[in-house]
Parts: sequence; structure tokens; C-alpha cells
Amino acid sequence: MSTPPRLVPPLLRISPTAMETWTTCARKFLLRHLLGITPSDAGPPSDEGLRLHAVLRFVHDHGSCHDAAFVDETLVAHGCATDAMRVRMARHRDRCPSTADASRHEVERARYHHRPVPMFLATARIDAIWVHDGIFDVRDYKSGGLSPMELRDDIRAQVQAWVLAPRAAAMGARLRLRYEYLAPEIVEDPEVWEPDADDLDAVEERLRSEVEAIHGSDFTGVAEATVCARCQYRSVCSQSAAPGAPTWPVLGIEA
Repeated sequence: MSTPPRLVPPLLRISPTAMETWTTCARKFLLRHLLGITPSDAGPPSDEGLRLHAVLRFVHDHGSCHDAAFVDETLVAHGCATDAMRVRMARHRDRCPSTADASRHEVERARYHHRPVPMFLATARIDAIWVHDGIFDVRDYKSGGLSPMELRDDIRAQVQAWVLAPRAAAMGARLRLRYEYLAPEIVEDPEVWEPDADDLDAVEERLRSEVEAIHGSDFTGVAEATVCARCQYRSVCSQSAAPGAPTWPVLGIEA
């Protein structure tokens, strides 16, 4: 008898997005992050968010978001001088430190967990890091989305904090996480989070526990209409509560 293929590698790579997917629907985690299946259904449009991130990086690399004339010139040059984009940039400016000892944009970091088992490699891509006033200030820009939860309870923020904590400690700075919700329909950002040593120990144990659960999972879908209706695999998932027509041909194989 042949041995069935191992779905979860011995060293699992996790990310903020992967862990959010896992805690939302194990079946989607299987399809997207373990099997790497191309989405069968269209997701929400991402062009505006990608453009916002690109403009923010350009502004910070070549000038200052506090320079209104430069920001407007940049928006015109990038073909996105819309009222909506100007509002997003203004909301960011109000949250951005005017001075910093150092800054980095679109940073990717990784951290390895070995013991106790299971092992995992956590990675996180960060939109911006500002070092100022003894603070390692981590920013994640959000161009839209649902009303935010408290960061200490958000597994995306937990992964980011755990990955970046050693870097902040090496610089002798206090780690701070902030999600900037720049769309006008989100009135307030969640409260900034400055995790202490106990918080980070609890996060590490939660991540280890979640990875352990992934290793033992049968990847049953959540089968809730409100969740499935937004899923990019809803048309090919046999457990979907919101089936539809896929945007790519189905080969007669159910997920």
C-alpha cells in the first residue's frame, strides 16, 4: 500500500495572511497555502490598494508625506490624483511621524521556531517601519476592509509582532504596532499595540498551538454563507455554502 502524500511539511511556513486564512476556514487554508491552487473565483479588487502602497513608498523614498505640493505632484505623476486617494494620503499624513531616526519601507522579515515542536518559519512583510523616540514603530497600511479588531487579538498582528520583536530588541527600542485604516469609511484605527515579553511568549505559544492543529487537521470547511460568499474558492469547494460559477474551467475534480 502506498503512503498518502503529506499535506503539511515538517517545517511549515506561516504568514499573517496564512494564519488569518487558517483561523477563518481550514479548507481555504489547504487550497491556497498548502496546495497552491489558483483561485477559481474573483476576489475583491486590489488595484487601488496596490496603487496606494506604491505611492506611499515613492513619497517616503523621495520626499515627505507632510509636503502637500510634493504629494499632489506624485499623485498626478502616478495617474491617481483622485479625491479618494487624496483623502487616504491626508489620513496617512495625520498618523505619520514628521521626523524619524531611521525608516524602512516594504520590509520582509522571518523568524524560526524550533522548540517545543512543531517547528515553523514565520514571515511578515511590513509596509513601513519608523524608528523614533525610542520606538520601533511598525505600520501596516489598510486601504479598505472591515472594521478593525484590537491588534492584540488579531492573529495577523500577532505574527508580525513575534517576527519583528528580536529586531526591535536588538536596537534597544520599544516595539509598537499600528494598523492605518486609510479609507474614510473606517473612522478610527484600532489602538496601537506595544506587546511586552509576556505578550510575546503568549503569541509564540498560540502560533505553535495553531501549527500543531494544522498538522492534525482534516481541513473541513467552515461552510458559513457569509464567509463562503467572499471566498475565492467557493465555486470549486465541495463544502461551500455559497457555490457559483468558476472563472476557470473545472476539470471534474472537487476540492
